[in-house]
Amino acid sequence: MTAPGPGRDARIAAGIVVLLVLGAAVAGALLLRGGGPTTAVVGQASPQAGGTRGSDGPPPAASGVRASATCTSAPSRASDGTPTTFEPGNAVDGRPDTAWRCDGDGAGRQLVLRLPEKARVSELTIIPGYAKIDPGDGSDRYAQNRRITSMTIDTGSGPATSVSLDSSPTRREPQTVRFRAAETSTVTVTILTTDPGRPVGAQPASDRVAISEITFPELR
Repeated sequence: MTAPGPGRDARIAAGIVVLLVLGAAVAGALLLRGGGPTTAVVGQASPQAGGTRGSDGPPPAASGVRASATCTSAPSRASDGTPTTFEPGNAVDGRPDTAWRCDGDGAGRQLVLRLPEKARVSELTIIPGYAKIDPGDGSDRYAQNRRITSMTIDTGSGPATSVSLDSSPTRREPQTVRFRAAETSTVTVTILTTDPGRPVGAQPASDRVAISEITFPELR
């Protein structure tokens, strides 16, 4: 048998190179046609990764926190007749459009938060008013009701921490407040001062104070 000559080896090598180049070109064309690979980046979402979560659903509920209070407003109805209650548990249900509410300026009133177990906490987030837009007539209940301007946070370990809040009627997103870190199973919020509500349309201001939501980020 005659061994292949150098010329034949060169032709075979050249053929392999041509095939590799053609394969790369075809793969590149397919990627361009399909828009390239999709990469899901932390903090973003691509359609292939499931898309972004809708904003109309309620956020996750607080991690097993229970609430009691020294006062509670009587139930009422929205403008479309929907019943509305103001139980303390509304402040920890994960829904900013519900609230714990009390009549009057709220001075000295307390919301007691019981954690699911003893834990180290040093901050909470709070919406210091009734952050609801009436589904019937679009009335802004946050502006209409009182909003908390100052309060204390007591973990039962050392003196209570006094904090100030932004009571602007246009700022209804959660505000983060920090306090003395402690291992505790109970956190007591005591209202000190509030700003009055204001008339909304033809409706008078409401002389009631509310907390729409409190969460403990360290429990998540």
